[in-house]
Amino acid sequence: MSLLVDIEKRLGNFMLRSKFEASSGTMALLGASGCGKSVTLRCIAGIMTPDSGRIVLDGETLFDSEKHIDLTPQQRRVALARILASEPRVILLDEPFSALDTFLKWNLELELADLLADFPGPILWVSHDLGECYRNCKTVCVMENGRSGAGTDMQALVLHPATQDAARLAGCRNFLPAHRCAEGVQLDGWALTLPLQAETEQVTIAVPDSAVTLHTGPYSAVVSRVIRDLDASIVLLRPEHQNTPLLRTALPKNAPAEPGQTIRFDLRPEACLCYPSEQPLSNNQSKQKPPLAAHSATGAAWRFQDTKWSLLYVSLPTC
Repeated sequence: MSLLVDIEKRLGNFMLRSKFEASSGTMALLGASGCGKSVTLRCIAGIMTPDSGRIVLDGETLFDSEKHIDLTPQQRRVALARILASEPRVILLDEPFSALDTFLKWNLELELADLLADFPGPILWVSHDLGECYRNCKTVCVMENGRSGAGTDMQALVLHPATQDAARLAGCRNFLPAHRCAEGVQLDGWALTLPLQAETEQVTIAVPDSAVTLHTGPYSAVVSRVIRDLDASIVLLRPEHQNTPLLRTALPKNAPAEPGQTIRFDLRPEACLCYPSEQPLSNNQSKQKPPLAAHSATGAAWRFQDTKWSLLYVSLPTC
């Protein structure tokens, strides 16, 4: 079974351009809040109508603007187990755990994974939680500001994100300005050069927490701030004599680090990623988000079905 999506939808100043193909198995639609993930699922489900394009499920056309095809299934609330028993051909999960506490989310995620394990058709799983997607999805389609990228392997996203937005979704927190030099790239404000290839004069270096090692190495910095989290200490570093973007890393929870302390560190260049610098957006080019949709106060799941095709759309209400 397969699901082909190639649609456009304008909502106010927000323009959605979603294009991807999902085969059997679970594909994540991963993106920051407001990038168009839920709008995409609502268009597939028939809650919203695309302005143009087409949606094809297993060879059957659900929507085609040029051929004036728009199959709008009936919407009704039902229990999740009953929906699965009706043998839908595609399942759409829209932030299925967004309204749940951590304990309930974990247990429901296990139950849902068991329910979906033998489902033969495509499953689209919308989320901005990387861990949730990584545990449940084999492939991923990253959405950025209303545009979808190509489907890719989940492991490839984590190890080699293709864009800065993808790197943010993959968990990177450091994005430092740099410029090209003879030895590679030099981080602006830091006396630090990395042997990375730069395609443009001005670049942005993504530095994962795992690339930074503290208390050893050839570089020095001042501890600007220490944030004690549940399982680790987040340490923000700055150069000794510069006012520049901070470098974030993590230490074990009780590891020694205090604000104002000068500390040695090392940086593994093979763990860093180099991207062309993003151009700043003017006021009238700022990233747009789709208008907020109303959420049901009671409904936990919806089912859509007609005589030719059926799909399941699940959206838990937010609180």
